[in-house]
Amino acid sequence: MKTSGSKGKGQSKSHHAILIPIEKLVPHESSACETRVKVVPSHRDNPIVVKPLDNGQFYIIDGTNRAYNALKNDEKEVSCVIATPDYSSRYTKIAELRNRKSEGFPLKSLGFVADDKARQHEFFLETDGFSPRPHVRSNQGTVVKAYFEIEYPDGTIDQQFSLPLKGNIGGVILNPSKAIEYFKKNEINESHLFNAWGDEKSYSPNVLPSYIELSNDGYDMWAAGFNYRQAFKVQEDPPQFDVSARGKVASISVFVLYPNGLTWEGKLPVNEETSMVIWSDILANKLADTNIKSGYVHSEN
Repeated sequence: MKTSGSKGKGQSKSHHAILIPIEKLVPHESSACETRVKVVPSHRDNPIVVKPLDNGQFYIIDGTNRAYNALKNDEKEVSCVIATPDYSSRYTKIAELRNRKSEGFPLKSLGFVADDKARQHEFFLETDGFSPRPHVRSNQGTVVKAYFEIEYPDGTIDQQFSLPLKGNIGGVILNPSKAIEYFKKNEINESHLFNAWGDEKSYSPNVLPSYIELSNDGYDMWAAGFNYRQAFKVQEDPPQFDVSARGKVASISVFVLYPNGLTWEGKLPVNEETSMVIWSDILANKLADTNIKSGYVHSEN
């Protein structure tokens, strides 16, 4: 068994890279960071990871500083790897903000700050109004953080995390084809779910998710747990590695806060047959059989 990065540091993200006109890129971040633009590789050596938007633009999820350097160098096209789409009302609002600030060329909306602390501050000021308000449940446990161990066919192990309170996440789907059968008809957007999951013929295995995050109400969803999702790696500044196939979730651990202030941290009973894990009451009520319950977590095998 190999841990993430065991294939060697510094390998480029070359799978399925295409050139995209720079004016079609929409930054997630508010600012580029001076300490990073000086050291990041070129997009030619390390393509930017983007997600398609409905209007023909592409939302940057990894590579803001590489895109900023390309902009300052007056480059017309940027090397990118397209990941499966997300269906996020928050991302849509951020993209609309970037387009309002610089119509026709949203990348030009980027500011420039000294370091990561300043970058985070600018992003918070601009986008806090688009973020859901954290809600701690008063009648049962609240999942505060979830950790995922992802295993790839060659034995490489990656570890990523999720922040349910910050992201309004009410559960995860590990097997869309099986999980969708347990929901009431039309309660979950099946088309969005399978688009976010993606297929092996259309996408690089490095951007195929190992699980889908669902919002508490089931309307927003994000492809998660893929190799190029750098911001949610447990290991800080993890070495790069490439994979040949989609990973699978091998284990899930959660950190739970209870109304009396006590906490619990441990692994959930997840195996190869587990199709989803749900901790939102609203999502649980969308199940055809609402008796599928286990404490604060709903897990269906």
